[in-house]
Amino acid sequence: LRKAPAISKSTLEGYEHILRYADPFFRSRNITVQQVTPALIQRYLDSLQEGRTKPLSGNTIKKHIVLLKSVFNESIKDGTLVYNPVRRIAPPKIVPYQAQTYSASELNELFEALQGSSIEDIVRVTAFYGLRRSEVCGLRWQDVDFEQNTIYIRHKVLETRINGQSEVMQTNELKTESSRRAFALVPTIRELLLKRRQWTEENRKLWGDCYDHTYDEYIFTLADGSLLTPERVSDRFRGFIERHGFKKIRFHDLRHTFATLSLKSGVDVKTLSGALGHYSAGFTLNTYTHATAQMKQDAANTIGGVISQQMR
Repeated sequence: LRKAPAISKSTLEGYEHILRYADPFFRSRNITVQQVTPALIQRYLDSLQEGRTKPLSGNTIKKHIVLLKSVFNESIKDGTLVYNPVRRIAPPKIVPYQAQTYSASELNELFEALQGSSIEDIVRVTAFYGLRRSEVCGLRWQDVDFEQNTIYIRHKVLETRINGQSEVMQTNELKTESSRRAFALVPTIRELLLKRRQWTEENRKLWGDCYDHTYDEYIFTLADGSLLTPERVSDRFRGFIERHGFKKIRFHDLRHTFATLSLKSGVDVKTLSGALGHYSAGFTLNTYTHATAQMKQDAANTIGGVISQQMR
């Protein structure tokens, strides 16, 4: 790919994954780029859903369209094509993912059950601040100011597959500039982190030469010093809730739980948007439509009740 030097490894891996579908489809037809028609592209997109045990989602197919459009744009720049056939393709209807969330009582039950677990602390911090998985895994000791009681989000850890091999990437490049934010280090989380720092120091002594010092700067490591990577956290979280009979949610749904509980407790959308690191309050509003719709209904019921009383 020509764009490889200018894009991240994770984005490149995503492109290569799409090409594993597209390349055999178009190559098997032994045609040139000039012979690709909108009808053929539509046939390719249909093939991603038809006759498959697990059809690709509309969101995934949209990513295929975006990459194909980019490929043909490059051909236009080269002078090979004069128009982009993908532009005549109607994108699939995107069905928003309805996240599963926990109520406040369900979340407290989860915290109780997690005591002593290797993911107890990371789950608590994620749920308390509504962090993305890459953000909480990327928290470092230097991001916590115990004197000013502030915790900063300014680094992340990603995990992707390069040539089939899992690779951990550490970067200060966050999803958006809005993702850079700071939170108050409340007493509960402050105590949790201080205990964790002491626990980490004790493990370094206990494991001695066998301790992995590669990730010493990170907060959420295992007893042997190895990093709690995004996939490792998700796997352990999934396994935990299945073993203990909790309602099935994704680790990322802890972020949705944080947002939903915040809205229901009266936090305004603009404040929540800043806490989540969204680029706009409108995006937050659209993402959590299910929660805000219930809030509007509750408000309407309350107002309706007041008006009814006044009319008696």
